[in-house]
Amino acid sequence: MVFSQSAEKIYKSINNTKAVINNEIIVGENSWLEWLPQETILFENSKLIRNLKIHLDKNSESLVGEIVILGRLAKGEFSNNIYLKDSISIYKDSNLQWSDIVLLEDEISKTKRSIARINDANCFFTIVMSGGNVEKYESLLNDYIESNINDLFISTTLVNNNLIVRALSKNPLDLRNLFSKIWIFIRSEIKGLPPFLPKLWWV
Repeated sequence: MVFSQSAEKIYKSINNTKAVINNEIIVGENSWLEWLPQETILFENSKLIRNLKIHLDKNSESLVGEIVILGRLAKGEFSNNIYLKDSISIYKDSNLQWSDIVLLEDEISKTKRSIARINDANCFFTIVMSGGNVEKYESLLNDYIESNINDLFISTTLVNNNLIVRALSKNPLDLRNLFSKIWIFIRSEIKGLPPFLPKLWWV
């Protein structure tokens, strides 16, 4: 993996007390990037704005993932009053290829009740594989999901050479295990890399 991180700023806004995290990563020519943070847990009354920008150069590719959990569910905490604005943008040769914003604002219980939003889920993830000709992997990934994953809300979408996987779950552990299965499948079956995640991710 070869990449340069051009900017990473973490600061707290004085005016509205929202924490802001900006990450911008430039992936050099002929390089492969994996952006694999552990899950983000949103506590009650938390306020977070997070922006991730990935700039892909010639023949470079990336695999980007984020998991969001609404409270420390193992301790019986279900966050309701939160603010989250979470954006991911993928650029190729300086052109915007895909951009997405997740926005949650106050009274999350109403959002949970909406079938069109998170449908009673307590956690969700996004995985995006970006690069040249990723459309040829869509059916392969869909076949894997249909054969190996049951009882969870999951979908795939293809936009401008970005293969996007989204999933919802009531149980963070189930979601985390699903995330790892899909990530390992992409690494091993699509990229030919070793079929495991970093040990630190499992801590």
